[in-house]
Amino acid sequence: LRLKDGAHRCEGRVEVKHQGEWGTVYVQYWFLEDANALCRHLEYGLATDAPRGSYFGPRLGIIWYFYLSCNRTEPESTLSINNCVQPDFKNYTHILSHDQDIGVVCSGEMQIRTLTSLHTLLRVICASHWTLANANVVCHQLSCGVAISTPKGAEGNDQLWKAQYHCLGNESFLWEYAVTALGGPDCSHGNMASVIC
Repeated sequence: LRLKDGAHRCEGRVEVKHQGEWGTVYVQYWFLEDANALCRHLEYGLATDAPRGSYFGPRLGIIWYFYLSCNRTEPESTLSINNCVQPDFKNYTHILSHDQDIGVVCSGEMQIRTLTSLHTLLRVICASHWTLANANVVCHQLSCGVAISTPKGAEGNDQLWKAQYHCLGNESFLWEYAVTALGGPDCSHGNMASVIC
């Protein structure tokens, strides 16, 4: 599964690989809930749009058709595209045109986790010293455009890392700028750093 020809990695025309060949996708019904499941599957946050009709430009080649039906009663936090796709793929290249290809625009929202040097633990970053400049580096690193906001208050059970990052926002990778570990009380689980690209 991949997104192609979007402005950044978190949006594009939906393409799937079946029987060794990449193709665009046609589904009879394409709702925002379905796009949400796809974005979550790719770990690109939530869907903000579910366009179709060659929104991301024309493409030649195979058109894969399959039945897509996401369970609307399943909690959104656990919904994945794997729960929606029926395994019966059909090649509709000679029946349909690419003007019905589906696409998706994902928010790019993500929680920020980093591998700390202390016992090589994967910890979620605390939001108390998290800035838009720091978040911008993450978006650049993930090829998801630029950071537009840094919402706080995400919930989770991961161990949190309280630190201050010193960056300008134009670095290419998260590990290129200095980090100062901070002492003090543990960060609450309602204060995880995140970013919307």
